[in-house]
Amino acid sequence: MKIFVNTKQNKYNICIKQNILYDVSDYIKINRSQKVFIITDNNIPLEYVNILKRQYSNSFVYTIRSGEKSKSISNYKNILKCLVENNFNRKDSIIALGDGVVGDLSGFVASTYMRGIDF
Repeated sequence: MKIFVNTKQNKYNICIKQNILYDVSDYIKINRSQKVFIITDNNIPLEYVNILKRQYSNSFVYTIRSGEKSKSISNYKNILKCLVENNFNRKDSIIALGDGVVGDLSGFVASTYMRGIDF
């Protein structure tokens, strides 16, 4: 099922499907030359992380501790450092796999790294 969302600033679809994690690459298209940086937390089963990681040949995983305290400058700096060390550029992508904290932190990183990277 797709739900179309139309706001003043953006239009996008919300996709709802059983076992959609197995099909993420059908919805988030990544060129083979691009890298994918997956940000998750320690509450997400490793099995789910690996299902997502296998769909992108050039992917990196960064795991934070679950909870509000992980929305920190320290985690932000460590993620940026990891992106730089792995030569991520504006053509690469960040995927958040987790709850609101993961989404908030990932979105902030994506919006500020090199003046914006796909999220």
